[in-house]
Amino acid sequence: MSLRWFVIGLFVIACQRIAPPVEGLRLVGFQQHAAKGVLLNENLVFYFSEDLDASSVTPSSARVLDQNRRLVDGEYRVEGNRLVFEPVLAKQANLRDGGLLPGALYRVELTGFPVVSGVRSREGRVLDSGYASQFRTVEAESAGSLFLDGSPSSAASLYLSQTTFGVSEPIVLRCDEALDPRSIQSAVFDLRFESTANELNPVTLEARLVANSMATGAEIELRSVEPGGNRLPRPLEPGAYHLWVHSGVTDLGGLAVTSSWSVTQVPARLAVELRPEVAGNRSSRIDFLNRQMGSPEEVAGSDGAAVWDGTGALRVGWMSAAGSGVDGILTMDSAELVSADVQAARLELPFGATVDLGTRSGGVVLRSQTSLRVKGRLQRRSLDLDWVRSDEEPWNLWYNRHRAVTQLSELKNALPQTLDEWLEANQTREWTALVAGGDLVIDGSIRVDGPLLLAAGGRVRIGGTVEASEVWILGPGGGADVHPPARPAGLLTAPPKTNPLQIPLHLAHMSAPVRPTGTPLRWRSAILGAHYGSGNVRLRYLGERETANGAWERIGPVEDAALLDRCESIRLLIEMEIEPGGRWDPPMVDFVELRWTQDADL
Repeated sequence: MSLRWFVIGLFVIACQRIAPPVEGLRLVGFQQHAAKGVLLNENLVFYFSEDLDASSVTPSSARVLDQNRRLVDGEYRVEGNRLVFEPVLAKQANLRDGGLLPGALYRVELTGFPVVSGVRSREGRVLDSGYASQFRTVEAESAGSLFLDGSPSSAASLYLSQTTFGVSEPIVLRCDEALDPRSIQSAVFDLRFESTANELNPVTLEARLVANSMATGAEIELRSVEPGGNRLPRPLEPGAYHLWVHSGVTDLGGLAVTSSWSVTQVPARLAVELRPEVAGNRSSRIDFLNRQMGSPEEVAGSDGAAVWDGTGALRVGWMSAAGSGVDGILTMDSAELVSADVQAARLELPFGATVDLGTRSGGVVLRSQTSLRVKGRLQRRSLDLDWVRSDEEPWNLWYNRHRAVTQLSELKNALPQTLDEWLEANQTREWTALVAGGDLVIDGSIRVDGPLLLAAGGRVRIGGTVEASEVWILGPGGGADVHPPARPAGLLTAPPKTNPLQIPLHLAHMSAPVRPTGTPLRWRSAILGAHYGSGNVRLRYLGERETANGAWERIGPVEDAALLDRCESIRLLIEMEIEPGGRWDPPMVDFVELRWTQDADL
């Protein structure tokens, strides 16, 4: 063989052995990259070089995050080489329950190589690299629309789902397109009862948009409530009713939405009758007089617990001592704290971080308007050398040297004074206080050389370690690893005179299991007696049932208790939200009447 053919043969063999690298999946573009003025129901669209494997799109591989790095509510769908995120459309007039909020900054993240669980193509190729981008939504005061209208040239009509209702059932109106939540006002709907004297007596209504979707349209519930603005439910009398829908309701493009019967110039005629098979033939009234009916379980996603203390109402326990929130959303990860009075809207000391409150005279207080979470290590050394505890000294040895000294003993039987007054009067004394408007959660450790006061408008939850010369707690809760054992502080809490919130406050409370019979039941949705004030109240349900292997499983939460059919027990999940600004008039729940149908009685 000639030298020339020998060289060519080696070249061919080398080319066969060294295959070119397989190209990964590429992101071609993100439609909203760095965009401003994104509409609140606008789909976010990602374009890729190949068709996607839908199973690879998970909360860990594709995320839309708000400024607090919380996942935005919405759904992903794969359309060939496109990934579409559809944000949840708001139902409340303040738009706070929507996936995207007005005038807010959002971040999108896609996970790719070298993470093998990233977004993949149908052929299994992982996205060649991770991706991140930001966009901003349209401002609330924008001159244009906040929403994308699916039918800009016309508006659908409202129509009745049925014309006969039970005494405690809502009157349900439906629309084949989504509606602007800001246009749903109770005054638009005029319901009148036809008496035996043929008089039409007005009925006070509360209108709520309970479903709103670009795909399936909208649903409005009208419920009879007591007059006077407290929104306590009131059953309808059996008989004939007439319903008018006045102007005011609009679709997402601002077009007027009228009733389907408006062309007749006459109201819709309704009938209300007793229907025990719908309302439930058994009921149980929860009036919040028994604190054992409340569960201490923390509700994920909330800022803290609403107060269920046996006073006859579920209420907001927010205290003015939680501060002004002037320091904003704060993550404490610096080595030493500068201010002696931190006033955050939300405060967190993350895992792995150590924050030293320094050696200073006087009191130090960390305040948070919502939740205050200590996941890392918080420490403070005393100015008094006799009180300083070394890093190596066990707490019990250090404490035994000073146990005869009681610095804050007046907290046990304090004069009738509020927490605000006590903090103001004791500025020169060497104590440390943590105050949360929602829950105060300590999963890390707190180690201070002096006395410690822990206060929460929600609940104090100590899963980590707390060590001090004294530990006082204001509010329900506590923990096991607290040295010395915590004592209740005899102080009062005061509500604010005006609304000081810098960010929304979301409180929640879950009930203990309600198990009327111990057998599976046909659950019905409850009647909620609430004062909404300047906030909002939401009721959802969790079902519990025993599995074949004897374990208990939890289902939900769901909006309709009927979806929990055949569950042996049910829990109520009651949520309250208060927005920044306006007057301080927090919501309150007076009672919940839970209903079910017992088959043996049918």
